[in-house]
Amino acid sequence: MAVRYHTIFSKIWIDPEFKKLSANAKLLLLALRTCPESNMASIFTIYPEIMSRYIGKDAKTVKECLKELKHFIIYQDDIVWIRNGLKFNKHISLKNIKQKKSIQMLIDDLPSCEVVIKFCQYYGIETHADTIVIPLTSDSDTHTYTHSEGYGKHDTDTDTESDTDTESDTDTESDTDTEKTSIPYQKISDLWNEYATEIPKVTYPLSKGRKDKVKTRWKEHPDLEYWESVFKKVQETPFCCGDNDRGWKVSFDWIFTNDENYLKVMEGKYIKTKKKDPWDWDANELCEQNKMSFGKKEPKIVKSEVVNNGHSE
Repeated sequence: MAVRYHTIFSKIWIDPEFKKLSANAKLLLLALRTCPESNMASIFTIYPEIMSRYIGKDAKTVKECLKELKHFIIYQDDIVWIRNGLKFNKHISLKNIKQKKSIQMLIDDLPSCEVVIKFCQYYGIETHADTIVIPLTSDSDTHTYTHSEGYGKHDTDTDTESDTDTESDTDTESDTDTEKTSIPYQKISDLWNEYATEIPKVTYPLSKGRKDKVKTRWKEHPDLEYWESVFKKVQETPFCCGDNDRGWKVSFDWIFTNDENYLKVMEGKYIKTKKKDPWDWDANELCEQNKMSFGKKEPKIVKSEVVNNGHSE
């Protein structure tokens, strides 16, 4: 869950390690700390293209900045962990049961990669723990940093890069005829984010729960163009983009949660019908309602003459 406000201590500007950074690296670090993708745990998915857009630099510059920030963040498989970002957040405490549960939910939406495992081990969060075990210390790479902002390296942390394979962009499932159907999870996610200019975007890789929902809906409509039309229809419907009494917006999960929501959007259920203003009347319509013929002359009344004994009255 994204947060609307982030705390940045002013002393970061006099931090020795921060002062060594280039201007672009400083900008990227601040962008990562305050971007919409960030959350209360300070570990989230963000793509290089998005970072490039945020700081107004090309992909090459972003890559150089990421290398420069190795003492402040861990970035791997499109997931960034701002070191000690959670530890030094005075508004968040793992002793708070609700906050810890919220952080566990955030972690559940992330893939089981090395950086996520390190995060869970460091904070003692029992999530992804049974998937893989990665040591937090290394004899060849042990550093100590103390940053006022809490971005620095942990007391015993490692910069070891992972060579493990990431999850495939598509999932394969055998049906009754043992035929394998490829589900383009990443393409579906990319299409959603392409049209989601007024509604919440979705992070990739998708969590297992989201993949299960997409897999079920894909069986109903195994056509990428169809889902693109659904996403486009959502964006073109003001009600789905927050133009309603509650400010509610359609989300990726809402679309794929059952076999009715996306059909309602396609059928135009959420398109508002404009109510007629009682003062905005049309003369022709008014005449029609009163069964009058607008624009015609009134019939002439012809007086009849009565003849009585040869005299006209």
